[in-house]
Amino acid sequence: MKVFWKVVGYIRLKFDGDNIYEFIDECKSRNIELKNLKKLSDSFYGDILSTTLKKTVSIAKEKSTSVKVEGRFGIAMKIFLYRNRIALIVASLLFSLLFFLNSIFIREIKVSGNVYLTDEQIKSVISDCGVKKGTLLWSVKPDEIKEEILKKCDHLSWVWIDIKGTTAYVDVREKISVPEVFDYDYACNIIAEKDGVIREAISESGVLYAKPGTYVKKGDLLIGGVYDSNEYAPVRFVHSKGSVKAYTTYTLSENCNFTYYSYELTGKSKRTYGLKIAGQVIKTGSERKGLYMERQNNKKITIFGKNYFSLGFTNSKYCEIIKKECTMGYNEAVNKTTENLIQRLRSTLPYDAEIIDIEKNYDDKSSTVSVTAHCIEDIGEELPIEIGWR
Repeated sequence: MKVFWKVVGYIRLKFDGDNIYEFIDECKSRNIELKNLKKLSDSFYGDILSTTLKKTVSIAKEKSTSVKVEGRFGIAMKIFLYRNRIALIVASLLFSLLFFLNSIFIREIKVSGNVYLTDEQIKSVISDCGVKKGTLLWSVKPDEIKEEILKKCDHLSWVWIDIKGTTAYVDVREKISVPEVFDYDYACNIIAEKDGVIREAISESGVLYAKPGTYVKKGDLLIGGVYDSNEYAPVRFVHSKGSVKAYTTYTLSENCNFTYYSYELTGKSKRTYGLKIAGQVIKTGSERKGLYMERQNNKKITIFGKNYFSLGFTNSKYCEIIKKECTMGYNEAVNKTTENLIQRLRSTLPYDAEIIDIEKNYDDKSSTVSVTAHCIEDIGEELPIEIGWR
């Protein structure tokens, strides 16, 4: 029964009056249990179940006995006393649980030491090896993961992962590319890689066939790697070396487009706010219909600068835009098409091609624009000589 009383809760009362004994007898007759009944001075003290308080007070009024609550005990009574603080207690428990769950997962990954590889490429590799947002901290074993990362990515020579708070710091070192060892011993000719007019030709080894001012086609022999035999020397094969620069041309053409589309803001906008939990966004409001441009700001919750909560807030602004079809004039269309062609042409030229002139042509009948780039470049290309012996 003691356990039952502690769970349900009991109240300690103080009884005063001339009819206390009649009050006690009446309580017993109505099945109200009085425990720990004792007399101190002229007052009696006793414990009753919390569920019988109203009935006890009613009997005390009938018998002209004053009743005063001296204390409340038991689990149920504690909950009753602190009922206004339950929300605070629950919130504290949830916060503690969230903090615990947040502190055992990786929430942020920072990469350093990379030069050629991007952060996203490195994150993709380590993600395949088990290190990503949401990974348990104690499951990350740097020594084992390091070997696995180096096997998966040939561009890395060294990698280390350091966990601080809920952030994984990934430090890498990239491999230095070894220059290709060029074999100068094999015999080869130098031929024209493309059509052009020879500007200058210099041979360091081999027979020079290219002459300045002559027009050559792709595949023509420029410097030969075979010395003919004579009465003094047999046939010799050499590795041809030299520089053959020529005038070359590159042409691109395109029809003018006189129509284009423009996008304008109408001034109408709507905002939505959301809660981001474990990568999932819960937004307030319905989907925005029509043509909208979204601008979104994310805010993370951090503690001590290193621990990132899996909880965040989003603030999205939807701006309404309209699509309009517009028409350009002839000169504007030609100029715009010409600029696009020149940009495309420059991006397709070889890295060593030197532009000396850009020629623009317009065909009014077909509304076609053509752009021709006149360049100077080395057109020599090595071609190994197959030597057969009888």
